[in-house]
Amino acid sequence: GEASVASTLVAKKKRADHRRNPRRPTIVRRHVEQPAGDAEDQELMRMVNHTLYEGHPVEFLDLVSSIMAGAEEPRGPMGSSEERITLADLAETFEFVDLAATTALLHVFAAVSSDDVLVARIRRTLRERQQRLPAWVTRLSEVRIEQVVEMRHVLRDGENYFLDVRLPDGFAMTAVVYVDNNLGPVVKDGYTIDAPLDAVLEQARAAVDEDTSLEPVDPADARALMEAALEIEAIMFPPMESESWPACRPLLRWLVSLLPSGGRVPEETMPSDDELDAIADGFLASPEGRSFNDPDHAALLDVLVSLGATYDVQDPLRWSPVNVELLLLDRVPRKVVDRVQVLTKLPDLLRAFIRYAYRLRGLRTELLVETLESVDRWEPEYQRLIRTPRAQGAEALARMAMGLPTGLEAHDPWEQLVAAVGGEVELEL
Repeated sequence: GEASVASTLVAKKKRADHRRNPRRPTIVRRHVEQPAGDAEDQELMRMVNHTLYEGHPVEFLDLVSSIMAGAEEPRGPMGSSEERITLADLAETFEFVDLAATTALLHVFAAVSSDDVLVARIRRTLRERQQRLPAWVTRLSEVRIEQVVEMRHVLRDGENYFLDVRLPDGFAMTAVVYVDNNLGPVVKDGYTIDAPLDAVLEQARAAVDEDTSLEPVDPADARALMEAALEIEAIMFPPMESESWPACRPLLRWLVSLLPSGGRVPEETMPSDDELDAIADGFLASPEGRSFNDPDHAALLDVLVSLGATYDVQDPLRWSPVNVELLLLDRVPRKVVDRVQVLTKLPDLLRAFIRYAYRLRGLRTELLVETLESVDRWEPEYQRLIRTPRAQGAEALARMAMGLPTGLEAHDPWEQLVAAVGGEVELEL
């Protein structure tokens, strides 16, 4: 499925890891007298010159994006009291040191930054610079996105959006934005590929199975969806992290903004009460559900249907290994208040409801087996959690927001899930 696509692209990501997460070098600060020659010998300037003049432009753009990401405001419930270097500080330093490398950095800062005052100041500086630079650096205003292709799996844990990026001087690259549905929708990862979209899609189509589609989508609607998902990502704590995220965030945020405006976020409509009742009644009348027609199971069935309609893509019949894990190890223990004697019956009901949902949706048996195995994998931890004192409801949310313990910390669902599937890339794609 989508995980196999990752195996064709992960080697490229690992080769690029050194430029996505460079070590922070010493930077010459303003008002420190230092000859330009010394500044040019700094590690950062050497890295910039190397990526600027050798290889594909994506290497330079990724490097600058990682620098900008490192200058963003730290995220946390109590803020950060540590002194940090802001983007304005960096720009001031680079304005003070007149080199081809700093001029190239300032060009990207001016294109990517959303700080209008800072951008105006940088552009005034650039008008005085005389270095000869590649056109794809000096003409970033001409970058365009030719099309957007969505990769969607039937289980809908998340979608990948492939952006067909065209740079001046004839260069092409692909930007990938992963929008996670189980947590949001929220942008959970993103990265760039130094190859045109056609080449990337050729690899992807050769790797995916019949459960995954790759189709062009309306660019304006894609922009609206990704910007909404980026807004959610911007307030999440702890923040999302991967090999390439948040280092790639400033660059991808800018590329998304180049898409046409005026689009609409596709609305996931929550089923009505009558529709939810029909789903529950259909299950209880089915071969899978006939043995669960008692008060305890009826209450738990209402939990399954209601939570399925509330979260993710608001489809009570959508069950994957990932949202099974979230249900058992977070949503039910945190949100549902009932006797342990009742809650302990949930996994068996869930297995039957999953079988019913997969039959109704006509999904492959192999997918059903994987999802049922997820119930088996996480049931022991679920049984432990429902017997453990823990914060619930509003109290749990408040304690999570403040970084206080809730009683659910013994399990880190994402770390264990990553280990189970073999890595973050396999999970996300």
